[in-house]
Amino acid sequence: MGRAQARLALTVALAAAVFACGGAAATDHNTAGRAAYAQGDYAKAERMFRDGVAAAPRDPVVRHHLAIALVRLGQWEEARAQWEQVLRMSPPPDVMEAARAGLRTFPRPRAQAPDIGVPIAPGRGGWVTEVTINGRYRGRFLVDTGAALCVITPQTAEALALGAGDIGEDVHLQTVSGLTRASGAVLKTVTIGTIEARNVRAVIHPLDGFDGILGNTLLDRYTLTLDTAQRRLVLRAR
Repeated sequence: MGRAQARLALTVALAAAVFACGGAAATDHNTAGRAAYAQGDYAKAERMFRDGVAAAPRDPVVRHHLAIALVRLGQWEEARAQWEQVLRMSPPPDVMEAARAGLRTFPRPRAQAPDIGVPIAPGRGGWVTEVTINGRYRGRFLVDTGAALCVITPQTAEALALGAGDIGEDVHLQTVSGLTRASGAVLKTVTIGTIEARNVRAVIHPLDGFDGILGNTLLDRYTLTLDTAQRRLVLRAR
Protein backbone atom coordinates (compact mmCIF):
# COMPACT_ATOMS: atom_id res chain seq x y z
CA MET A 1 0.00 0.00 0.00
CA GLY A 2 1.42 3.42 -0.96
CA ARG A 3 1.78 6.28 1.48
CA ALA A 4 -1.21 8.17 0.08
CA GLN A 5 -3.38 5.03 0.28
CA ALA A 6 -2.21 4.39 3.83
CA ARG A 7 -3.14 7.92 4.83
CA LEU A 8 -6.56 7.54 3.25
CA ALA A 9 -7.19 4.22 5.02
CA LEU A 10 -6.10 5.72 8.33
CA THR A 11 -8.40 8.71 7.81
CA VAL A 12 -11.40 6.46 7.26
CA ALA A 13 -10.58 4.49 10.42
CA LEU A 14 -10.09 7.62 12.49
CA ALA A 15 -13.32 9.14 11.23
CA ALA A 16 -15.31 6.05 12.16
CA ALA A 17 -13.76 5.87 15.62
CA VAL A 18 -13.90 9.47 16.72
CA PHE A 19 -17.07 10.58 14.96
CA ALA A 20 -18.84 7.89 16.97
CA CYS A 21 -17.56 9.13 20.32
CA GLY A 22 -17.37 12.91 19.89
CA GLY A 23 -21.04 13.75 20.25
CA ALA A 24 -20.80 15.06 23.81
CA ALA A 25 -18.45 17.85 22.73
CA ALA A 26 -20.00 18.52 19.32
CA THR A 27 -21.27 21.98 18.42
CA ASP A 28 -23.91 22.58 15.76
CA HIS A 29 -21.10 23.22 13.27
CA ASN A 30 -19.40 19.97 14.26
CA THR A 31 -22.64 18.04 13.75
CA ALA A 32 -23.13 19.66 10.34
CA GLY A 33 -19.54 18.86 9.44
CA ARG A 34 -19.98 15.22 10.40
CA ALA A 35 -23.08 15.00 8.23
CA ALA A 36 -21.27 16.54 5.26
CA TYR A 37 -18.31 14.21 5.77
CA ALA A 38 -20.61 11.17 5.83
CA GLN A 39 -22.06 12.32 2.49
CA GLY A 40 -18.58 12.65 0.98
CA ASP A 41 -18.72 16.46 0.79
CA TYR A 42 -15.31 17.02 2.34
CA ALA A 43 -15.04 20.68 1.29
CA LYS A 44 -18.27 21.49 3.13
CA ALA A 45 -17.17 19.36 6.08
CA GLU A 46 -13.95 21.38 6.27
CA ARG A 47 -15.91 24.65 6.28
CA MET A 48 -18.28 23.44 9.00
CA PHE A 49 -15.43 22.17 11.18
CA ARG A 50 -13.55 25.47 10.72
CA ASP A 51 -16.65 27.29 11.94
CA GLY A 52 -16.78 24.87 14.88
CA VAL A 53 -13.14 25.60 15.74
CA ALA A 54 -13.86 29.34 15.54
CA ALA A 55 -16.84 28.90 17.91
CA ALA A 56 -15.01 26.56 20.32
CA PRO A 57 -11.24 26.95 19.81
CA ARG A 58 -10.44 24.82 22.89
CA ASP A 59 -12.53 21.85 21.77
CA PRO A 60 -10.05 19.12 20.67
CA VAL A 61 -12.73 16.93 19.07
CA VAL A 62 -13.92 19.42 16.45
CA ARG A 63 -10.30 20.39 15.73
CA HIS A 64 -9.46 16.71 15.24
CA HIS A 65 -12.39 16.38 12.84
CA LEU A 66 -11.07 19.38 10.91
CA ALA A 67 -7.72 17.61 10.56
CA ILE A 68 -9.46 14.52 9.16
CA ALA A 69 -11.32 16.61 6.57
CA LEU A 70 -8.08 18.39 5.64
CA VAL A 71 -6.39 15.05 4.95
CA ARG A 72 -9.29 14.11 2.66
CA LEU A 73 -8.69 17.36 0.77
CA GLY A 74 -4.95 16.73 0.50
CA GLN A 75 -4.02 19.59 2.84
CA TRP A 76 -1.47 17.48 4.72
CA GLU A 77 0.58 20.16 6.43
CA GLU A 78 -2.39 22.05 7.85
CA ALA A 79 -3.85 18.73 9.04
CA ARG A 80 -0.60 18.06 10.88
CA ALA A 81 -0.71 21.52 12.49
CA GLN A 82 -4.29 20.90 13.69
CA TRP A 83 -3.33 17.52 15.20
CA GLU A 84 -0.37 19.09 16.97
CA GLN A 85 -2.74 21.65 18.51
CA VAL A 86 -5.11 18.85 19.58
CA LEU A 87 -2.30 17.18 21.55
CA ARG A 88 -1.45 20.47 23.30
CA MET A 89 -5.04 20.61 24.62
CA SER A 90 -4.78 17.44 26.77
CA PRO A 91 -7.69 15.79 24.90
CA PRO A 92 -9.60 12.67 26.01
CA PRO A 93 -7.54 9.46 25.60
CA ASP A 94 -9.36 8.28 22.45
CA VAL A 95 -8.90 11.62 20.71
CA MET A 96 -5.27 11.79 21.84
CA GLU A 97 -4.52 8.37 20.37
CA ALA A 98 -6.32 9.21 17.12
CA ALA A 99 -4.36 12.48 16.76
CA ARG A 100 -1.08 10.67 17.46
CA ALA A 101 -2.00 8.07 14.84
CA GLY A 102 -2.65 10.86 12.38
CA LEU A 103 0.72 12.45 13.12
CA ARG A 104 2.46 9.12 12.57
CA THR A 105 1.55 9.47 8.90
CA PHE A 106 4.08 12.36 8.80
CA PRO A 107 7.37 10.62 9.67
CA ARG A 108 9.66 13.35 8.34
CA PRO A 109 10.12 16.69 10.11
CA ARG A 110 8.11 19.42 8.49
CA ALA A 111 10.13 21.95 6.54
CA GLN A 112 9.47 25.48 7.71
CA ALA A 113 7.20 27.29 5.30
CA PRO A 114 8.73 30.38 3.69
CA ASP A 115 7.67 33.86 4.65
CA ILE A 116 5.59 35.62 2.00
CA GLY A 117 5.68 39.41 2.08
CA VAL A 118 2.68 41.33 0.74
CA PRO A 119 2.62 45.12 0.31
CA ILE A 120 0.16 47.01 2.50
CA ALA A 121 -0.91 50.63 2.60
CA PRO A 122 -2.61 52.74 5.28
CA GLY A 123 -6.32 53.28 4.86
CA ARG A 124 -9.05 54.59 7.18
CA GLY A 125 -7.11 53.85 10.35
CA GLY A 126 -6.04 50.36 9.27
CA TRP A 127 -3.95 48.58 6.68
CA VAL A 128 -5.12 47.65 3.20
CA THR A 129 -3.75 45.15 0.67
CA GLU A 130 -4.63 44.10 -2.84
CA VAL A 131 -6.56 40.83 -3.08
CA THR A 132 -7.79 38.77 -6.05
CA ILE A 133 -10.99 36.76 -5.59
CA ASN A 134 -11.78 33.67 -7.68
CA GLY A 135 -8.99 34.63 -10.09
CA ARG A 136 -11.15 37.32 -11.65
CA TYR A 137 -11.81 40.24 -9.32
CA ARG A 138 -9.09 42.43 -7.81
CA GLY A 139 -9.90 44.78 -4.96
CA ARG A 140 -8.68 46.62 -1.87
CA PHE A 141 -9.23 44.65 1.32
CA LEU A 142 -8.79 45.77 4.91
CA VAL A 143 -6.59 43.42 6.98
CA ASP A 144 -8.53 42.86 10.22
CA THR A 145 -7.31 40.20 12.67
CA GLY A 146 -10.29 41.03 14.88
CA ALA A 147 -12.85 40.01 12.25
CA ALA A 148 -14.13 36.45 12.66
CA LEU A 149 -15.08 36.22 8.97
CA CYS A 150 -13.89 37.59 5.68
CA VAL A 151 -16.28 40.12 4.15
CA ILE A 152 -17.04 41.17 0.58
CA THR A 153 -19.30 44.01 -0.41
CA PRO A 154 -22.51 43.49 -2.44
CA GLN A 155 -20.75 45.24 -5.35
CA THR A 156 -17.86 42.77 -5.12
CA ALA A 157 -20.30 39.84 -4.99
CA GLU A 158 -22.08 41.18 -8.07
CA ALA A 159 -18.79 41.58 -9.95
CA LEU A 160 -17.88 38.00 -9.07
CA ALA A 161 -21.24 36.76 -10.41
CA LEU A 162 -21.52 34.34 -7.50
CA GLY A 163 -23.83 31.42 -8.28
CA ALA A 164 -26.34 29.68 -6.04
CA GLY A 165 -23.67 27.16 -5.02
CA ASP A 166 -21.46 29.98 -3.74
CA ILE A 167 -24.09 31.53 -1.46
CA GLY A 168 -24.68 29.98 1.94
CA GLU A 169 -27.00 30.48 4.89
CA ASP A 170 -27.46 33.88 6.48
CA VAL A 171 -24.99 34.77 9.22
CA HIS A 172 -25.61 36.93 12.30
CA LEU A 173 -23.11 39.80 12.52
CA GLN A 174 -22.38 42.05 15.48
CA THR A 175 -21.63 45.46 14.01
CA VAL A 176 -21.16 48.92 15.51
CA SER A 177 -24.85 49.54 14.77
CA GLY A 178 -25.93 46.31 16.49
CA LEU A 179 -26.84 42.77 15.46
CA THR A 180 -27.66 42.27 11.79
CA ARG A 181 -27.90 39.45 9.25
CA ALA A 182 -25.83 38.96 6.13
CA SER A 183 -25.68 36.35 3.38
CA GLY A 184 -22.90 33.82 3.72
CA ALA A 185 -20.65 33.00 0.77
CA VAL A 186 -17.80 30.69 -0.16
CA LEU A 187 -14.91 32.21 -2.11
CA LYS A 188 -13.30 29.52 -4.25
CA THR A 189 -9.90 31.23 -4.16
CA VAL A 190 -8.45 34.24 -2.37
CA THR A 191 -5.03 35.30 -3.68
CA ILE A 192 -2.70 37.62 -1.75
CA GLY A 193 0.69 38.05 -3.36
CA THR A 194 1.84 34.50 -4.19
CA ILE A 195 -0.48 32.88 -1.62
CA GLU A 196 -3.73 31.28 -2.77
CA ALA A 197 -6.26 30.08 -0.19
CA ARG A 198 -9.22 27.92 -1.26
CA ASN A 199 -12.81 27.61 -0.02
CA VAL A 200 -12.74 30.70 2.18
CA ARG A 201 -15.88 31.45 4.18
CA ALA A 202 -17.13 35.03 3.89
CA VAL A 203 -20.21 37.19 4.31
CA ILE A 204 -21.69 39.79 1.98
CA HIS A 205 -22.12 43.11 3.73
CA PRO A 206 -21.79 46.80 2.76
CA LEU A 207 -18.48 48.51 3.58
CA ASP A 208 -17.33 52.08 3.29
CA GLY A 209 -14.12 52.57 1.34
CA PHE A 210 -13.09 48.92 0.86
CA ASP A 211 -13.99 46.05 -1.45
CA GLY A 212 -13.75 43.60 1.42
CA ILE A 213 -12.15 42.56 4.70
CA LEU A 214 -9.58 39.84 5.25
CA GLY A 215 -10.81 38.18 8.46
CA ASN A 216 -9.89 35.09 10.39
CA THR A 217 -11.57 32.55 8.10
CA LEU A 218 -8.48 33.22 5.99
CA LEU A 219 -5.90 34.72 8.37
CA ASP A 220 -6.15 31.82 10.84
CA ARG A 221 -4.56 29.59 8.18
CA TYR A 222 -1.30 31.52 8.54
CA THR A 223 1.01 33.01 11.09
CA LEU A 224 1.26 36.67 10.25
CA THR A 225 3.14 39.81 11.11
CA LEU A 226 2.18 43.36 10.22
CA ASP A 227 5.49 45.08 9.51
CA THR A 228 4.24 48.65 9.49
CA ALA A 229 7.74 50.12 9.16
CA GLN A 230 8.30 48.26 5.88
CA ARG A 231 4.60 48.37 4.99
CA ARG A 232 4.42 44.61 4.53
CA LEU A 233 2.08 41.87 5.67
CA VAL A 234 4.28 38.81 6.30
CA LEU A 235 2.45 35.48 6.03
CA ARG A 236 3.60 31.92 6.65
CA ALA A 237 1.42 28.84 6.15
CA ARG A 238 0.77 27.03 9.42
